[in-house]
Amino acid sequence: MLESAPPVAAATTAVAKGDDGVTNSREISLMNLTNAMIILKRAFNNLDDETIAQIKLNDDIIKMELNQFKHENNLHQKSLNLKNSDLNSRILSDMVSGLKSEIETFRWQLTRAGILSIMIMAVCIMGVWNLTKKLAIGDDAEHEHKGPLLQPVHQQTDEESHDYEADWDEPVAV
Repeated sequence: MLESAPPVAAATTAVAKGDDGVTNSREISLMNLTNAMIILKRAFNNLDDETIAQIKLNDDIIKMELNQFKHENNLHQKSLNLKNSDLNSRILSDMVSGLKSEIETFRWQLTRAGILSIMIMAVCIMGVWNLTKKLAIGDDAEHEHKGPLLQPVHQQTDEESHDYEADWDEPVAV
């Protein structure tokens, strides 16, 4: 038989049944929130993974572009170095050829000046010699010097000596 529950116990049972409904609803809400939190964590983790992947991809792109820029700069620098060495060699060859032509010009000027000075010196020597000769002739004319200033030197050969053996004792005027 069923006994009926006392009224306090019935109220407690009703409250317990109501509490069970509230507890169930709280548990359902907690489970829903937990599920929503898990979904949000998954979405956050997915976004985090995508962000990390995008950052890595951007880093790789930046590194590739930087390497490409470095390569282009190296090529440009090598090109500039080649142009610089070419210009240096042109400037050097122009300077050397200019110096060579200047040296050649100075050499010819020095040669001409040397030849001219030798000619002037020869003319001066000849002039002084003629002047001294005239002065010497003038002095000799005053002292009445007889005979030439220069006498030819004659060396006899063997044939001439046989022909003139008789004349050895006599002085011969030349």
